[in-house]
Amino acid sequence: MRVFYPYIGDLAFTAGTPSYVYSAWSSASVYYAQNTVVRYEVSSVWYDYQCRYSHTSSADRKPTHTYYWTKIGAATTVSGHTYTTNVSLSAYDTWTSGQAVSAGAIQFDPGDHKDYYAALAITAGNNTTRPSAAVLSSDEAMASRWELVGSANAWAPFDKDTGSKMEGAGASGVRVDPTTFSFTCTVGDHVEALIFAGMNNVKKITAVVSYGGEVKETLTATITPSGTSFGITPGSKILDLETAIAAGTLISVAVTLDAQEAAPIKLGLVCFGTEFDLAETEWGLAPRILSFSRKERNATFGTTQFVKRGSATQLAATCYFDTAVISGDVIFRLLQGLDGEPIMMDFNNASSDYDNLRVFGFFTEVNMPMPALSHGLLNMTVESLLT
Repeated sequence: MRVFYPYIGDLAFTAGTPSYVYSAWSSASVYYAQNTVVRYEVSSVWYDYQCRYSHTSSADRKPTHTYYWTKIGAATTVSGHTYTTNVSLSAYDTWTSGQAVSAGAIQFDPGDHKDYYAALAITAGNNTTRPSAAVLSSDEAMASRWELVGSANAWAPFDKDTGSKMEGAGASGVRVDPTTFSFTCTVGDHVEALIFAGMNNVKKITAVVSYGGEVKETLTATITPSGTSFGITPGSKILDLETAIAAGTLISVAVTLDAQEAAPIKLGLVCFGTEFDLAETEWGLAPRILSFSRKERNATFGTTQFVKRGSATQLAATCYFDTAVISGDVIFRLLQGLDGEPIMMDFNNASSDYDNLRVFGFFTEVNMPMPALSHGLLNMTVESLLT
């Protein structure tokens, strides 16, 4: 049983002359209110940072100081970048300042690469603040105009929290096969695997991994299941790297996804992972469907009304470990540290490859019975974020 701490990247681009959304950070005693977003250059690359606590700037409070600032990602632009993908950047119209918006409309904000829902009709005169800034406003009237839907189509695989998915379709809505994109990622720890999750209709993955100015390895996987498949393909894949990549490395990855059926592919997540090999699995694994659909039966006539919604995977697993190999204290403390955030969990053993035993999500219960001091048990119940 392995768990992976994820490191999320960002969609790559070729730069022209960018027009940045946010102003550059200044050290000259500037007051920054909570939630203010600035850009800051690190190793010749501009990134956006969000202010955690209101403060006055100084040389020792620069955006890389994690007490005062949270790194958002690559600095966002409204023009000047050509993104390296053949899919539509968003399925919705791009927000335009000074343009009236109907209630219920969804628009793409290039400022943070997310889609926003207009909770009410917005007049042209009131629509001069981009949605990503409006939702952070202390003005309640302005903040109530928009609601976050999720990351826009091309950025969906780099959002580990909302469950949104990239769809392999171009600007005209027609599917693209293969679906291609490139992304960059700077890892905070050494990483051993490239992880794909929340996939639909993907039969083959090709990923070219580069860093230090050269291609290091090409990872490929054909993931069409053997035997009768009814057109169904696995939803996740973990590609182990031949050589672990050191912490702090800027990695570039070109990904090609080939479709199984004549429909657009979908991808919920791609990331690098730091691996922790915790225990062994062989028995006591129980995947379940966690259904959010409604099935209501009329108590008088017995008729049933169905409301189809999404579902998730719930998995109850019993794992075992040898205390001479790894201490139960280490496992317990490690899982405590990973509590409350999404991670990749793989309950396969060395000889199995079940898709429903790979879960990107969170654990809801962990307990460690101690039948003997020389061998331990690890019981976990986990739920997926992506289907």
